[in-house]
Amino acid sequence: MKLKKSFLLIKYALLYMVISSLGPWALGAIMTTLGSESVWYKLAIYFYLHFQYNAWFVLAAIGLMVFLLEQSKVKIENRAFSKFIVLFNIGIVGTFFLSCLWASSHWSLYLLSNLGSLTLWIGLYYLWNSIKSEFSTFYLTLSNQSRFILQFLVLVFLLKLLVQTLSGIPYIAEIATSNLDVVIGYLHWFFLGFISLFLLFLASYLQWIKLSNFNLGLYLLAFILTEFLIFYRAATVVLQWAFLPNLNLYLAVASLLFSVSIIGISLQSIFAPQSKTQRF
Repeated sequence: MKLKKSFLLIKYALLYMVISSLGPWALGAIMTTLGSESVWYKLAIYFYLHFQYNAWFVLAAIGLMVFLLEQSKVKIENRAFSKFIVLFNIGIVGTFFLSCLWASSHWSLYLLSNLGSLTLWIGLYYLWNSIKSEFSTFYLTLSNQSRFILQFLVLVFLLKLLVQTLSGIPYIAEIATSNLDVVIGYLHWFFLGFISLFLLFLASYLQWIKLSNFNLGLYLLAFILTEFLIFYRAATVVLQWAFLPNLNLYLAVASLLFSVSIIGISLQSIFAPQSKTQRF
């Protein structure tokens, strides 16, 4: 088990989870000595958030996906995978400096953060190279629904990484740090569009839940509508678009669709007949 590549990814994910906790631990000392208005107070919070959603969550998701591939006997090329591990870890550390650009516009922060973004992209290239020779074998074993979710997840993650990379441009960095809705929309995109959906994919693949196309469609509709409304609200400030009357009400109603879809998935999973075949 310890020799598996998925175990290595999960180990790094857990390591970053521990590292991220340094941020909250530092808050007490910072508040006592420098106060909550200090730059270091916000940097400690951003340190925690970065290593949570850009390291711990991402590597855990990739690790679980690699585990599924390993269980399906997909051969993972060692050299390319090793390069992915090194580059992705460098990228994780480097892109932390994107979270520091609000505090300082020094050229060195832009250099480190953009180099970090570049190494993330190169690392993903090597990850794909390590699995692409036999990935189609695994892909063809999936149901049409699982294939669609996997494609959607890849699209969401690549767009997330693209937005993260673009935030290394001074103009976009200024927009991101001055508009709270941009940050909320980015986090919403990642957590509800990638992490939560990946967990639904995983649970459905392992046959822990029943995921109908209707409930999946309802979840995706809620995600797309809320994402659109959040970024539209941001655009009313950044691009001076007209503010929609009752926009916040529409956002609340669209958010309710998440609850409806999750309730539907739960009820279907509870009352639907259990499958006789369980994966793993």
